[in-house]
Amino acid sequence: MKEYNVHEVLAILKEYNITHSQQMVTKWIRQGKIKGTRSENRKEGYMVSGKDLLDFIEEQRPGWPNVMEVYDDYIEELRPKVVPEIEIHLSNRNESRENNVKYMSERISSLETKLSELQAEKQLVEKKLIEIMDDNIQLRQKVNNLQEERLKTFESQKAATKNVNSARVDRVKRMTFDQFKENSGNVVKDLMLDVEGKGVSDHFVVLYQKFFNEGTLRSELVNEDGLIKCPFTGEESKQFKRILKKACKFYFENLKESKEQTEQDKNNKQKGQTQRNDLLNKEGTNYEQQSMDV
Repeated sequence: MKEYNVHEVLAILKEYNITHSQQMVTKWIRQGKIKGTRSENRKEGYMVSGKDLLDFIEEQRPGWPNVMEVYDDYIEELRPKVVPEIEIHLSNRNESRENNVKYMSERISSLETKLSELQAEKQLVEKKLIEIMDDNIQLRQKVNNLQEERLKTFESQKAATKNVNSARVDRVKRMTFDQFKENSGNVVKDLMLDVEGKGVSDHFVVLYQKFFNEGTLRSELVNEDGLIKCPFTGEESKQFKRILKKACKFYFENLKESKEQTEQDKNNKQKGQTQRNDLLNKEGTNYEQQSMDV
């Protein structure tokens, strides 16, 4: 019967799940639990016969040797049936793998073609976008040019208007009192204001001094655009006559209201005085009557 060295004994005992330790195998041999003999070859150490090893296994795992023998026989009987099926399965698997590889290769090729088409389309879109951007730049340049021309036209018109206004202002910049009085009188007539009577010239003097200082139009009444401002209302106009009209209307209407208020206050005062006098007279009469009765 075949003999086994310690390493081979350990391998067999591992299959039966008895031990996984070589030291334990050596210990059992020394203790005599496993019958073994010293080998003449010191490298092999102990040698154990197959019968003694089976007896030890039967002792540790009763019935296991028979079970393993039946199992080995079953495996041997099953091998001719299973192996071909496994080989067929592996063959089919390899074929399926080849088919998958082929499919993936075709898929990759298709995607690469699609990618090339998309890249070409992208280049066309980028080219078109560049053309649109160039057109946009040109349009912006045209818009900027138009805006600059419009700004120049506006500045030119503004300067022309300023010159016209300045010319108008220059015509009225210096004015004598008689000239102002004549213009103011015409304005008063146009407004149909009742300013007849004494002291009219004094009112024109007040108005004249509001507009002019020693015959020169006051600088604070002319802005940088050449517009003339009313000294009473603050309204502005490029025409002096219009401003003079507003000033006269404001001044004389307020003067009229002031006079009317003064007359009303005077009348109220007289009325109150009369009422007080009547009351005093009445009280005096009552007192005299009482004295006579006494």
